[in-house]
Amino acid sequence: MCRSFRLQALLATFLALFVCFAASAVHAGPFDKIKKSELNDAFEDLQKSLKRIKDFKNAWYARITEAVSDKFTLDLHYAYTQASRDQKLIDVELNLNRAEGRELALAAAVGDFSDVLESYNTNYARINDAVFTRKLERSAQLQINVMGWGYDSLKQLTQNVEHAIEPGSGGLLHVYATETSIKQRVTKGRKFKETVESNFLLRAVGETFQHEGDSSNAVDRTTRQYLLQTLGNLAAQYDLLESDECASVEELKHYLDLAEFLGLFDKQSREAFAGDLARQFPGGLGKVKISYIVRYDNTALCDALGAVSGDELRELARQTMRKLIGAKYTGMKQTAHLARVGFAYLSPSLHAVYDQEGFTALRQFKTVTLPAWFTGGEPMKVGLSSSDIQFLITLCNTEKSYADRLVKLDKVLDRALKEKKPIPLDELKEAAREFAEMADDVDEWRENAFFAIFDKIVEAALKKAPRDKPARESAMVLEITSDGANKVTKALTRRN
Repeated sequence: MCRSFRLQALLATFLALFVCFAASAVHAGPFDKIKKSELNDAFEDLQKSLKRIKDFKNAWYARITEAVSDKFTLDLHYAYTQASRDQKLIDVELNLNRAEGRELALAAAVGDFSDVLESYNTNYARINDAVFTRKLERSAQLQINVMGWGYDSLKQLTQNVEHAIEPGSGGLLHVYATETSIKQRVTKGRKFKETVESNFLLRAVGETFQHEGDSSNAVDRTTRQYLLQTLGNLAAQYDLLESDECASVEELKHYLDLAEFLGLFDKQSREAFAGDLARQFPGGLGKVKISYIVRYDNTALCDALGAVSGDELRELARQTMRKLIGAKYTGMKQTAHLARVGFAYLSPSLHAVYDQEGFTALRQFKTVTLPAWFTGGEPMKVGLSSSDIQFLITLCNTEKSYADRLVKLDKVLDRALKEKKPIPLDELKEAAREFAEMADDVDEWRENAFFAIFDKIVEAALKKAPRDKPARESAMVLEITSDGANKVTKALTRRN
C-alpha cells in the first residue's frame, strides 16, 4: 500500500513536471514562430498527444505499481525550418562599340542584368540563354515517444518557380512555371507503425512575349515585377499513401474511404470488396499499402475556375467545407461528445451570427438540438460547453480563411484566363502559397478534407461548364503482404 502510494505520487509529480515542460516548450522560440505561420498548429498536435499520454498512463498504471523498476519515459521534439534558394543563369553578349552596350556591361560587372532584359535590343545586346529559379521551403516536425508509442508529424510547404527566357525572332519569350505543394506525413504506433502521407500540388505555366526594345509586356514598370501574359497550363494533382504494418479488415475499410469518395466504388461494393479480402486472407491482412493518385485535366480545371468566381465561389467553398466536415461529426456514435459540435456547425443560424457579429458572438449559443434520426427517439436538446464553442469558433475561422484564399487565387487566375490581362508572377505565387497553406488547418478536422473540398468545388463548378471528355483521372493501388513474402496487388481506375 505504501509502495503504491509513493508510485502514484511520483507519477503525478512526473506528469505535472511534463505539463510544465510542455507549456514552456510551446512558448519557446520555434513554437512562437510556427504560431504566427499557418503551416502547422503545434498546439493541437500536442494536446492530442497529451490525451494519448494520459490514456496510456491510466491503462498501464496497474503494471507500473507492480514493478518499481519500470520507468515512465517520454521524449518530445519539435523543429521548424524555413529556407529559400535562388539560382540565376544568364548568357548574354554585349556590343562594347555602342555606348548602350558599355553601360550594360558596367552594370553586369556588378551582377545587375535587369536593364539587359528590360531594354532588350539586338543592336547592343544578345540574349543566348537565361534561367532564374527560386525555391521556398517551410517545414514543421513534431516527434513524441512515450514508452515505445511514437507519433511523428511532418508538414512541408514547397514552392518552386522558374523563369526561362528564350531568344526568338524579333524579341524574347519569357516562360514562367510555378509549382506549389503541401506535403503532410503522420507516422504513429508502437510495435507496428501506421503511416499516412499526402501531397497536393498546384502547377501553372504561362508566357510573355517581349518585343525588341519594349519591356511593357514583360515587366511592370511601377513594381518591376515580371508579368505573366498568357496562362497556358494549369494543373492540380493529389497523391495519398497509407500503410499499416499489421492491418485488420475493419482498418482497411477506413483506408478505402477515399476510394468511395472518388467514385471508384460505392458503399455497398466497398463492403463486398472488404468481405472478399477477409475470406481471401483468413489469417489477417498483414502489411497493407494503399496508394491514390488523382489528376485533373488542364482545360477542365481552367473551365471550372472560370465558371464560378467571387461571392458565388466563396459561398460554394464554405458550404462544401461545412458539409464534408460536419458529416464526419454527425456520423459519430450517439455517445460521442463531438457529435453535438457537428450539428451546431451545420446550423444556419450559427453562421448567420458569425457573419453578422463575428466569432465572439458565438458564445451566446448554449445548446444544440440533436435530431430524432440521430437519437433514435425524440429530438434532444444538449448543452454546448466552452470548449465546444471554441471548436466552433476555430472551425468557422478556418472555413472563412479557406474560402477567402481560394477566392483570392481564383481572382488572380481570372485576370489571366477570362480578362486576358497580364498578372504579376509574384501575385500568383503568393495566392497559390497562401491557399496551399490552408491544407494543414483543414485536414485537422477530417483526413484528406483539403483535397476533398477542392475536388467537390471543381465538380460543382464543372456542372456550369459541362465537358465532352473526362475532367479527372483517379486510381487506387492496394498491396497486401499477409505472409511477409508474397504480395497481392489490386488496382482500380476511373476517368470522369
